[in-house]
Amino acid sequence: MALWSLDLCKTTSSKQHSNTVTSLVSINSTPKNAHYLCSASYDGSIGLWQFVEGCRGRRPAITIQHLLSLAHGSYPITDTPVEVLCLASHDASACVISGGNDAVIRCWSLSRKTRMQKVATLSGHTDAVTCMKVDQGQDLLFTGSDDGTVLQWDVRSIVGLQKDCHAEIQPVGLVGAHDGLVHDLAVAANGLRRLVTCGADRRVCLWEYIP
Repeated sequence: MALWSLDLCKTTSSKQHSNTVTSLVSINSTPKNAHYLCSASYDGSIGLWQFVEGCRGRRPAITIQHLLSLAHGSYPITDTPVEVLCLASHDASACVISGGNDAVIRCWSLSRKTRMQKVATLSGHTDAVTCMKVDQGQDLLFTGSDDGTVLQWDVRSIVGLQKDCHAEIQPVGLVGAHDGLVHDLAVAANGLRRLVTCGADRRVCLWEYIP
């Protein structure tokens, strides 16, 4: 991972993962003025990082400090780590959401002591979860998958969940989006309630969704 300073044209780097880093997401969390980042990797882990302000000589500088790593999950028979393919964050619950090639979505709560604990599992896809985005204004999560579908989830239900409660959350909507893999998706800003998806069928699709 590399942190870039656009003003100084310099980078600082840190290596904690043992395989390709697939996704990054910033987290709005408590305490105030603390800035966190999560990383996902093919090595099956999710890393938690904190931005640290300091000085480099006489100039102010920001670095990233690795705080912890945790496993997204493993396959029950072989115990092989599940590759983590995508991440998203939900501001209202201070949760990080991860998706991997086991078709399962997991929600992780970031506590005040900078610990991450699993609070919920979202099941509905039948193949690898490749992309996800949160509509923060509507508290909706959208996930795309190699199964060709996009699922809509009401993530208000994860607010206030306690650690290890093992809540099972079901989707509230399904879009048969593409004839093949869903590669990426985007949520329109400013409450437009529009979703854009793209897939292996070479199509870009615009959808209207209902909260």
